[in-house]
Amino acid sequence: ERNEYQLRLNAEYASAEELRTLPVLVKEGATVRLGDVARVEDGLEDRSDAAMYNGEETILLSIARQRGANEVTVADGILRRIEELRGSLPEGVEIEILSNTSDFIRRSMKGVGSDVFLAVGLCALIMLFFLQTLRATFVTVVAIPVCLLGSFLFLKAFGVTVNNLSMMGISLSVGMVVDATTVVLENIHRRMGRNVRSLEAAEKGTSEVAFSVLAGGLTTIAVFAPISFMGGIIGKFFFSFGIVVVCTIAISVLLSLTLTPFISSRIMRAEESQNWAARMIRGFLDSLEQAYRKLLTFAVRFRWITMSAAMGLFALGVFFALNLGTSFFPTEDQGELTISFELADGTSLGESERFLARLDGMVRERKDVAYTYGTIASGSGSEANKGSLYLFFIPKSERAGIDDIKSELRREFAAFSDAKLSLATRGGSDITMNLSGGDFEQLG
Repeated sequence: ERNEYQLRLNAEYASAEELRTLPVLVKEGATVRLGDVARVEDGLEDRSDAAMYNGEETILLSIARQRGANEVTVADGILRRIEELRGSLPEGVEIEILSNTSDFIRRSMKGVGSDVFLAVGLCALIMLFFLQTLRATFVTVVAIPVCLLGSFLFLKAFGVTVNNLSMMGISLSVGMVVDATTVVLENIHRRMGRNVRSLEAAEKGTSEVAFSVLAGGLTTIAVFAPISFMGGIIGKFFFSFGIVVVCTIAISVLLSLTLTPFISSRIMRAEESQNWAARMIRGFLDSLEQAYRKLLTFAVRFRWITMSAAMGLFALGVFFALNLGTSFFPTEDQGELTISFELADGTSLGESERFLARLDGMVRERKDVAYTYGTIASGSGSEANKGSLYLFFIPKSERAGIDDIKSELRREFAAFSDAKLSLATRGGSDITMNLSGGDFEQLG
């Protein structure tokens, strides 16, 4: 059978015989009953949905966490339970994990965590380059992790979890933490170079720049604090980001005015490096300073050129800003795509299965596809003529980008003119439109 239709009757029937006598047409005194035009029989309920994995019939089980539950913790618990069940499965039955969203979360967190450590290491190298002393570098290396770890206390207090946005806030805060520490540390280091005692240099060096450090921290907080209290869905996303930045900056200002001078007074000395590396770095910095002096002299002497260049850059910035595309979220390449299809109304489940197998066969001919699974009428209230095919690709380093793959697949869709096909990455299509109303003809 190629077609099937669902009928709803506002009546109760106790047997197939009663349904056979149901009148479906009365014309010129003659009654046509359902049994005259159809075969009515008792039997087992027909399958209402279907699923396949790599072209083979399968049973799919989707598990979602409850609201408020930690996705990674739930996934770990499910994986442990699956391993316990494997030993008790009948022969020929296997359990395969097709999609685990916690894997993407772990990869993202690992990447952001690596960025944080890289940022701390680069900051330490830059401090060593400019101050040319390991003691001052040690002060910076100590201040950064103390500040970042302290921010986790506030995350707990505000109920913020360790997620992509909170970790992004921590990554951004590393540079700002170094700003406050560097200002205080450099001034203390400069005073020690004048043969001032360590304790006195730490006290006076900190007091001289305390107002500047405090003002700089407060202005940064004033910028990011409103982000934490934005309304709507944007506010939900950026609350953790804004809170992390605000709390980290507040802690960094406090530590730069307390911990930094304390450690500096204990370990820093008025040392003057005389090795060849220090002399080479100092020569480079002197050359850089001379070049800056010349540039500044030129900018002040030829003001009209300076102003014209500034206005030109401003105009270019406005032009490109107005012509940039906009989106709620950038497309993420998670190595997954979803093909949704819709066949003609009334298409039977068997016909939809054959179409899904044909579509799956075309897709799995691609070398960049690792595996696929498909469903038909899987959602609540779904019809037998609608289904989805989920594609999972090999690692990103071994294939083209997800946008290029989508373009190639759209060209291949020309071979499936008997269906409506659409492509989407995880999170949905680029555009979703829902229409509602009381007049079906108008909606059509």
